[in-house]
Amino acid sequence: MFLLPKRKKNDPQAEIERLYTELGQHIAYYLQSQFRFSAETAEDMVQQTFLDVMPLIGKVSNQEAYIFRAAKNLAFKEIKKIKETISFTEQYGDNEQSDPIPLNKQIDSLDMMEKMLCLQRCMEKALTQYQQDYPKALCPLLVTLSELKSLLSIEDIANMLSQTVRETKKQLVQCRRELKHYQDLGAYQKRYGLETLCWLIIKLKQLGFTAQEISQKIGKSESAIRQDVSRCRKKGLPDAEQHCKKACIRGEI
Repeated sequence: MFLLPKRKKNDPQAEIERLYTELGQHIAYYLQSQFRFSAETAEDMVQQTFLDVMPLIGKVSNQEAYIFRAAKNLAFKEIKKIKETISFTEQYGDNEQSDPIPLNKQIDSLDMMEKMLCLQRCMEKALTQYQQDYPKALCPLLVTLSELKSLLSIEDIANMLSQTVRETKKQLVQCRRELKHYQDLGAYQKRYGLETLCWLIIKLKQLGFTAQEISQKIGKSESAIRQDVSRCRKKGLPDAEQHCKKACIRGEI
């Protein structure tokens, strides 16, 4: 376990110990389930993550998201390092291979994990910027997607937002409370602007919902939804995923 000296309540070291207790296991599980790191390696990476973020604990607004991003950045570097080691072994190592998985298969698997992690990091950056530009956009998305239980679990939604399940559940409670003040999402959009629903509308389109189905969820006519889709696509966020996919494939990120 990650141990630090006991400090007074407001001390940064006491705060990072608290965060480690709350988040450490969640991050370790994420590293094991998503990227197949061993339990021992995942735990080592969690400890290294908290050592890396220690200087900024108490100085960033969203500490959980910050720590989660740091863990993914560390995983990205670790995958690259493993790939380089395997490539070197394949080129210069002896022909006797103790690992039952061929080296080229290992590299292919690591390539896939590296691209997936690259896409997550790129999209996280794009979505973070969108949330900063349009802070009212998250609640309509989060509440609506949480109602699609047959399509998406809370884990799926958390992964889409590149954050922990714990943080997502906390935001969901806050968002449900906020949206109770509005008759429907159409009324919410009238108050805060088109951008507040762009993220939601495009995501529903990606999930296969028709204009009619989206109109029923939002409280607007089909023609208005079609116009919104066209206008939303000009806002940049819908193109972020395609941009990130291409950039990761080309190795630009």
